[in-house]
Amino acid sequence: MAATRDLPAAEDVLAAFDEYLRRVRGVCAGTRRNYVRYAGAFLRAVFGVGPVDVAAIRTGDVAGFVGDLTRRYRPRTVELAASALRSFFRFLTVAGLGGGRLEDAVPMVPHRPSGLVRHLEAGRLDQLLGSLDRCSPRGLRDRAIILCVARLGLRASEVTQLRLEDLDWRNASVRVRARKTGHGALLPLTGEVGAALAEYLQHGRPDTAARQVFVLHWLRPGAPVSVSIVGRAVDNALRRAGMDAPVRGANLLRHSLATDLLGLGASLVLGAVQGELQRAGCVFAGERGFRGGSGCGGVACDDTVSVSDMGRPSSLSFAEVRGEGREVLGGTIAHGRQQRGRCGGASR
Repeated sequence: MAATRDLPAAEDVLAAFDEYLRRVRGVCAGTRRNYVRYAGAFLRAVFGVGPVDVAAIRTGDVAGFVGDLTRRYRPRTVELAASALRSFFRFLTVAGLGGGRLEDAVPMVPHRPSGLVRHLEAGRLDQLLGSLDRCSPRGLRDRAIILCVARLGLRASEVTQLRLEDLDWRNASVRVRARKTGHGALLPLTGEVGAALAEYLQHGRPDTAARQVFVLHWLRPGAPVSVSIVGRAVDNALRRAGMDAPVRGANLLRHSLATDLLGLGASLVLGAVQGELQRAGCVFAGERGFRGGSGCGGVACDDTVSVSDMGRPSSLSFAEVRGEGREVLGGTIAHGRQQRGRCGGASR
């Protein structure tokens, strides 16, 4: 066992892990927070508040930690924790901290039953969309939100982050700045979705300085909507249509879109729905002559962005990780040690 003074502190290891996820894996901020949280819980379970000795981690520690989670949480949460641990153990190896093949010790978590229906059939989806409210500002907002999810496959978080400058009316496209993978995407703005967005922006959206497309109408009018608002819009629409759906929230509509695309012969995983939209022959709004007007809640609708503006996260090749990249990650840990040395203890 290494001398205690040579072992890194848990917070330094976790900081380097977060940097690895951001720079090397291109993981978005929300996923990074979850992965670091579960990795930190594992380190506390094994080492308490003491330093991290990777060589002291045993396969039984891994299996015991995951087993304890299965008794306390739902399978989906345990799946996320297991994925976080596998990624963490791969990081330990790449960063030169040891770990061997600890990722192989993470137990497989049973998936939900394969027979569970998690989508609306095409007829029911059309019925839901046809029942959406178009008579109130909030109804126009929720309709546009639902169509963004049901027709473009946007996640709830992507809907909340959508900005006015992401809508390219001239080229009939929508820019998604950062997806779960950490990369952006450029999607077709279909006539149906474009018309719903324009109707909301021109006739429903309150005047606000916010650049987010979707904003609140009641409490704190003009403030950007949250993920819960997106889920609530779907749930309210289902209730209004009198539908008893197998699951709730935005994922129901994303699964429905994916199922429809599979029925058309598309090959995809849910995380690549947007790519399949383009390969499945979606109609661009520009082909219908649709153009956005001005006004739009006090902001012009014809803001455009170029594809070249789409940023991608900086990344390192695995060769660089083993060489230069390892020095970067190791430097993060060393920096943490120096900071504590100057401050006389852990930072607050």
